Amino acid sequence: MHVPISTQTAPPPAGPYSQAVRFGSFVQVSGQIGFDPIDFSLGPDTSTQTTQTMRNIAAILAAAGSHPSDVVVIRVYLSDLTHFLELNEALAPWFPQGAVARTTVQVTLPPNVLVEIDALADTSQNTEQS
Repeated sequence: MHVPISTQTAPPPAGPYSQAVRFGSFVQVSGQIGFDPIDFSLGPDTSTQTTQTMRNIAAILAAAGSHPSDVVVIRVYLSDLTHFLELNEALAPWFPQGAVARTTVQVTLPPNVLVEIDALADTSQNTEQS
């Protein structure tokens, strides 16, 4: 059964979809961008936006009883691949030793949005599943 996940500690969805869905031990987090969940501001650069995006993902995972350490794959959508190094530097603290699979592509994103990330977490090793 698919169980929708929702939290007010991350920005709400921009359409008819869930922030995340749990299916068994897996949690699929929908694409997130770097909006601050309180004032919906957006940072000025890829590093700032990536960090806030990961905070949003972490908040959604927490609502699902999960954590970024449970993430097995992320898909990253960059507005410009010239920001690849900045992206890598901002993601490094979240995934030590490269402990995540990743795809990164260049796409057209909404105005001023430089990065979007979705994540798949496997909580089967997490004893605090909800």
